[in-house]
Amino acid sequence: MALHKNSQSITGFSLIEILIATFALAFGFLSIATLENTSLARSYDDYLRSIAISRLRNICERFYVAGDANAITAWNEENSAFLPFSNSKTRKEKNGYSIQLCWHGHGKIENCLTTIVVSFVAANPWPQALACVNL
Repeated sequence: MALHKNSQSITGFSLIEILIATFALAFGFLSIATLENTSLARSYDDYLRSIAISRLRNICERFYVAGDANAITAWNEENSAFLPFSNSKTRKEKNGYSIQLCWHGHGKIENCLTTIVVSFVAANPWPQALACVNL
């Protein structure tokens, strides 16, 4: 008796190939989700930073209009409405004030911006000139 080998070829995918392809696809989806999450977190941090810069510009304008440190008290109270977990520190300098505004963004990292408000007493018609420098 002669033995005949089966001449049919096996087609299709094996279970191990499907398992490897599924893991590769899952890894790709997880990478995209991580990238999206990181992008959203950084976008939120940049949003808070732009608000902080706007608030520091606001205090400079208040100093120009009010001309004294009373503007700082109201400004400090308003900051909590604009920035989450924010606090500010004010220090009297020789020719003005140093104001540091800190807030907590994504990941509980404290971010701080500092501005120096310098006032100069000038001759008439302008009673004072003001310079704000963001550090």
